[in-house]
Amino acid sequence: MQSNLFELFRSRFPADRSRPFIEVPGGATLSYGELEAASARYAHVLTGAGVKPGDRVAVQVDKSAEAVVLYLACVRAGAILLPLNTAYQSDELEYFLSDAVPAAVVCQPHRLSELEALAVKAGIVTCVLTLGAKGDGTLPERAKGQIEKYPEGRQASAVIPLLWKAQEQNGGWLPQKAIEAVADQLGMPHIRVLEVATFYTMFQLAPVGKKAHVQVCGTTPCRLRGAADIIEVCQHRIHHDPFHVSKDGNFSWEEVECLGACVNAPMVLIWKDTYEDLTKESFGKVLDGFASGNPPKPGPQIDRQLSAPVGGPTTLKEVT
Repeated sequence: MQSNLFELFRSRFPADRSRPFIEVPGGATLSYGELEAASARYAHVLTGAGVKPGDRVAVQVDKSAEAVVLYLACVRAGAILLPLNTAYQSDELEYFLSDAVPAAVVCQPHRLSELEALAVKAGIVTCVLTLGAKGDGTLPERAKGQIEKYPEGRQASAVIPLLWKAQEQNGGWLPQKAIEAVADQLGMPHIRVLEVATFYTMFQLAPVGKKAHVQVCGTTPCRLRGAADIIEVCQHRIHHDPFHVSKDGNFSWEEVECLGACVNAPMVLIWKDTYEDLTKESFGKVLDGFASGNPPKPGPQIDRQLSAPVGGPTTLKEVT
């Protein structure tokens, strides 16, 4: 049995993805390959807006090729598409929004203000995006995002920022489906993106702690200044072995190579912030902060400005 309806659809796509999927009046066509990439981009925007599997996405847009892409994007994201007739008036829309409580709304561009007001009036916290029949609107604009930063033909260069965003949206790790979605979005073979994900320690290929995944620097400077003590705390408070999630599911840890803050050794990286100049005691407080939902300020955990000398300036003390 397929784990996702989109996978069932995709299994029926032709091997030659350049074949036309849909022909639009006027001569334009959308190929299967373009459909895969576009639906991946839209799904990426929806999940980034907070849409989770099982959530509803209310859609009031014109019938178009873009609407088909949006439907498949909802399926990819595991969401439930709630179609709303474009003839519905405000009172009807308010009823459906109040009743369905969608996680996101996609509407025609000219109705954005109306739908935003109705979402507030209905008492729901939701994201309102727009999509026009010609591919205009805030949804396509957001979908371009990182990819538009790179020249034509070089879109694959966006693979690292897109993988990072996908990891943030998937609880700090990259399931296979997320890697494949990024590959489809960029038109890359799945194996090429998997090669990137397995090369960098910033990407996790298995579930990690919900509140913190700790990466302990174990290179020589940190080892000489107490990294073994930090690892001991991880073994005691999280799990004896790396790459295992704590019993409460909130923490995990691993040892990595140089994280680039040697002068502030020993140090750890948690998500995208570093915590430096650690001792057993101060590192314990860092973990306490994440456990309580109030992480400490990143950087040195002693009275020190960034990488300046401990205790204050040692040279150029006089200004002339």
